[in-house]
Amino acid sequence: MEATETPCPITIYMDESGNGNPDQPLIVGAVVADADAGDIESDIRQLYIELSARRSLRGHEGFEKFRASGFHASTDPLEVSQPFLELIQRSAGFKVHMVFSREHSPGSRTEAQVISDIYETIIADNRIRYRDQAAMTVCIEENDALRPMLRNLSTYSAYRAIVRLNAIVELPDIQIEMVKKGSVMSLAIADYAMLAASRWIKSDFTTDPASRAYRGFREIAPSVSLLYSLEDGKLVDRKSSLGEL
Repeated sequence: MEATETPCPITIYMDESGNGNPDQPLIVGAVVADADAGDIESDIRQLYIELSARRSLRGHEGFEKFRASGFHASTDPLEVSQPFLELIQRSAGFKVHMVFSREHSPGSRTEAQVISDIYETIIADNRIRYRDQAAMTVCIEENDALRPMLRNLSTYSAYRAIVRLNAIVELPDIQIEMVKKGSVMSLAIADYAMLAASRWIKSDFTTDPASRAYRGFREIAPSVSLLYSLEDGKLVDRKSSLGEL
């Protein structure tokens, strides 16, 4: 599927984490940015330029990785991660959806099939939510293992949406872009959210303020609209316990 150059008012930035690492939960995160988000990509890129110029961090392994490929939650030094989190907290017009599975290969299913199912589900939900729009852009970080999924992502997500609604309705077209790491910096929002969620999941969802995992999730929680477990169902959203974190 080829992306067009026509901008859409809704853009979904998607990434996954934990794949290939069964000790970690398998998560797909989506940053859904609407017209009210403004140019969040420009804001993040400007912050990247400002932080990259910091001389005090030159030679720091995590900082040099940041300079080479942009924000990355697991390796960014505090002097980079804290300003980025503050930017996320100040920004409006976007929300983060995350769906995860503790099991990477449940039953006879492969990890790739689970990831595809989650991508299809998140996109289907947003095609339903924004069905008054003509089109949406889906931006996915480059991953050769996901390329086979892209061929059917539009068709399968539409099928899921129609089954969910139990009706044949007009849905927005999706324009899929697979981009190189670091070329679209808004993907870092999903990366940061997934790392915080992964640590909180592994803490068994502690609500102890002394827990770093809990405090880390609370930092990104205002931007999270949904955290959903394939095993346990919905855990938090804006209408339930998320607002109480």
